[in-house]
Amino acid sequence: MSWESLPESVKESIKERYEKDLKERRSSSNVIYHSELDGCIRKSYLRRKYPLVPDINAIMGLWRGNILHPAILKHFPRNEVPIKYPIAGTGVILSGRIDAIDKDGTVTELKTVSSIYHVQKRGFPNPWDRDRVLAYAYNWGARKARLIYVDLGGAITFEIPVDESEAEEVFEKRVRLAKLLHDCLVSETTPDPINCLELEDGGLECETFPCEYLVNGMCPGKMALKAQEEEEWDI
Repeated sequence: MSWESLPESVKESIKERYEKDLKERRSSSNVIYHSELDGCIRKSYLRRKYPLVPDINAIMGLWRGNILHPAILKHFPRNEVPIKYPIAGTGVILSGRIDAIDKDGTVTELKTVSSIYHVQKRGFPNPWDRDRVLAYAYNWGARKARLIYVDLGGAITFEIPVDESEAEEVFEKRVRLAKLLHDCLVSETTPDPINCLELEDGGLECETFPCEYLVNGMCPGKMALKAQEEEEWDI
């Protein structure tokens, strides 16, 4: 499937959502979103400074989210709850949105994925997803958290214990990352690719699953350097 193969109505809907999201992020550098702290800070910086047309995986992700989020979240007593945290002495606001809050106060984060197979096989949630729902729970003052992964055919749920000291540590780390991203955006200084997910073999996720900036040669990461070396040998 390619972008060109999608119906015009679908493309227009996706473009509108993508452009709205981009406009919100670029309208004020003092607002940093929790979603920008899930993974490589350099990628979040580049996405603000040099936005690219979303690839087919990102497009399908938006499409799944548009279908599944409203259908599931409407069953919770509260959903899509804005949450903000002003970082003292900086003027920076750490902003997010809790997908749902259950009757017992459980903070719930919904993740729409192409397939829950790999999540089931792994047996535990993505560390970034876990950190985000813990940060939300800490900011909200909740004692329970939940992650739900859902695809077009099923779902898997993880109940996340909210240990106060761990949740505070996770939240404080996010505050530091938010300040770093803000400072880099203001000074127009590209940050190091920190907060990347380390794989079991000790490598970084972007070396195995390169992001759009590595693929397009816009990030001086290991994959980009390796590709350049191979190209030089081919000459």
